[in-house]
Amino acid sequence: MIGRQFGALSGVAMTLVVLNHAITLGLAGPGLVGETPPAGVWGGLLTILQQLGIVFAVPTFFFISGCFAAYAGQSSNLLQTYKTTLSRLRSIVLPYVLWSSVFYALLAAQQLSGHSYPWLQSYSLLDHVKHLIVGYPYHFVPLLVFWYLLSPLLARYGRRYGVWIVLAVPAYQVLLIALHYPVMFGIQLPESLRVLIPPVIGRSLADWAIYFPLGLLYSLHVRSVPAQLQRVKWALLAATVALFIVVCLHELGFIRFPLARILCPVALMGLLPLIRRNAIPLVETFEWIGKCSYGFYLMHLVAINLAIMLMMAVAPAVLGLQAMAQPLLFAVGMGGPALLMAGAARLPIRSVYRYVFG
Repeated sequence: MIGRQFGALSGVAMTLVVLNHAITLGLAGPGLVGETPPAGVWGGLLTILQQLGIVFAVPTFFFISGCFAAYAGQSSNLLQTYKTTLSRLRSIVLPYVLWSSVFYALLAAQQLSGHSYPWLQSYSLLDHVKHLIVGYPYHFVPLLVFWYLLSPLLARYGRRYGVWIVLAVPAYQVLLIALHYPVMFGIQLPESLRVLIPPVIGRSLADWAIYFPLGLLYSLHVRSVPAQLQRVKWALLAATVALFIVVCLHELGFIRFPLARILCPVALMGLLPLIRRNAIPLVETFEWIGKCSYGFYLMHLVAINLAIMLMMAVAPAVLGLQAMAQPLLFAVGMGGPALLMAGAARLPIRSVYRYVFG
């Protein structure tokens, strides 16, 4: 049986995603009103809080998604498994198209109002079609679709060839990392090797390739793996904490070790199955967020950008007061989607709810 803690952990990961994006967009606020972004202790604290979402959130989502994909894909009838998978993909793709379109419309409104970020370009309809294909601003969705399409095969052959999958996927990911981020290893590979980068999902694979298959394989071997992880849990915890400290020191400019961002979440994945449900604070709240996590993911950027647009129009000085703006943007990013989904759940639209919110 898949761990009961995974629902709440999805909620924790989603909360970290919102926190990261609220901080990222909030840090741009002072520049919009002609002030200097925060520095010193306050700026350092915000940087550290950002890293929680950047380093841990998406890997956790992929790992847990892989776990549930394995559970759904263990039917002996491969055709039936693919029918189930394609049905699930409709509730991923259709909300993605809907909320991406809303996000693009909001960007256009921001530009027309003169209250947009200085770095935003004027995008055409064709530009937005391209953005939709490559996953902007929801970068992990195309890769999630890719893994879901492969999941019936991974679930079918993962028991027999799991070791080969665990070796092959990270090896390919290391190659993609070297091609996309030469600074990680300090080497420049020949340009001819760039033909090995797949379109659309190449950079996402470089960042997150291993986590979905790792979760899927864990689920297939759930009877034996937890006992093995239990033996090394303290080493995994020490590695996670130490590498996260290195990530923060790198981002703050004290040391230079960019590879820590890639290594740190790998260690965390070994800890996720060992976390007890009743050890998670606010577990029922996080379980509800986890149940609605895809809706939160798709809507929170719309909510935060809309809040910034309204602040620029009504009270621009608030954006310069980071101690006020940052909590407010985080509250909007969590509260806006939560209220919308909770309200919609009470309406007689259950047949379309999953195609709007996932």
